[in-house]
Amino acid sequence: MLYTIIMVADVVNLRQERKRKARAAQSQLAAENRALHGRPLAQRRLDSAEDARQAKVHDGHRLTDHRRTGPSSTTDQNGEDGA
Repeated sequence: MLYTIIMVADVVNLRQERKRKARAAQSQLAAENRALHGRPLAQRRLDSAEDARQAKVHDGHRLTDHRRTGPSSTTDQNGEDGA
């Protein structure tokens, strides 16, 4: 006996296949946008607050006051004593 193998393709609903393809494309675009535009606003604000807190702690450990780099507060712009 000789048997022939008949290959039968799966029946595909074209409307469902188009929708599946569109969802996959939209999902890919969303992933690219997430990578492009970064983190959510809440996460950025949280990180910003943490950076500010760490900067404050770091500045608190300075040996000298770095904010007083300009002229002394007792002299005016001409360099004369304000008293």
